[in-house]
Amino acid sequence: MPDHFCTGALCQLDAVTGVLRWVNCGPPPPTLIRSERVVDGALDSPPQPPIGLVGQLAPAARRSTRRD
Repeated sequence: MPDHFCTGALCQLDAVTGVLRWVNCGPPPPTLIRSERVVDGALDSPPQPPIGLVGQLAPAARRSTRRD
């Protein structure tokens, strides 16, 4: 619907190499939990506009962030 949008994180994990790539589509940054503990700041990245924006508000392209 043209008047709706949402925030979220889109992630891709390469299970062979362990490389994680993500796009943060609106704050707050995603949370990484390992061994039942939150890893503070592990997935900090600049927020980008929410998903579903159209026209001049829509981003031309999304930048992904990588963590090895």
